Amino acid sequence: MNDGPRKILAPLISAVKEGKDALIEVANITLGTATNSEVFSKVPVFSAIVGVVGFCDAVMSIKLRRNTAAFLEQTGKVAPEKLDQLYEKVMGDPRFTDEVPDTLIQLLIDSYKPVKAEVVGRLFAALAEGKMEVEEFNDLVLIVIGASVPALMALPAFFEWNKGLSYKNGPGAIETEPLLLSIGLASRFGTSFRIDAKGILLYEAGFNGTVTDPR
Repeated sequence: MNDGPRKILAPLISAVKEGKDALIEVANITLGTATNSEVFSKVPVFSAIVGVVGFCDAVMSIKLRRNTAAFLEQTGKVAPEKLDQLYEKVMGDPRFTDEVPDTLIQLLIDSYKPVKAEVVGRLFAALAEGKMEVEEFNDLVLIVIGASVPALMALPAFFEWNKGLSYKNGPGAIETEPLLLSIGLASRFGTSFRIDAKGILLYEAGFNGTVTDPR
């Protein structure tokens, strides 16, 4: 099995540990120097990703810089020991040793809008803090990557419109329903519309939302 993708996890976690210093380092790479391989090689997380992918054209380098900055900005202040535990947990589970790093690489080099990297940055912080399992994290990141930005943003829009409730009963149109159904985070049965468990977790962890369903 190709062990390339797993090489990204250590420098990415190191960048999260460095916090603002890493963010400043990434942000200081301007659009004018984003395609300069010498500049990129000085940022470990960039050089690791480019080393795995094998190339980095102008468009990819700009997306990589922008998405990495957005990701790091949202990871928050996660304790270093929790990040070390996360690394060991992912690398020690053959189900995710390659899958999680590969998913993160796809996000950082492919996403045209940094909003996806922002959401995944918050999910990554929640994962490190033990608020979700690795399998849940990976599933949610794949949903984020596959969703259109309007469909992704329909999730917080629905909760805001519905006053924090994950369901809506009774007649009447729900403007965000088609978008939420398109990414598999909701279902409708008759006059009942509901966000599923993954959608709730994505809203709470990825958007820092609060669900007000009665407990």
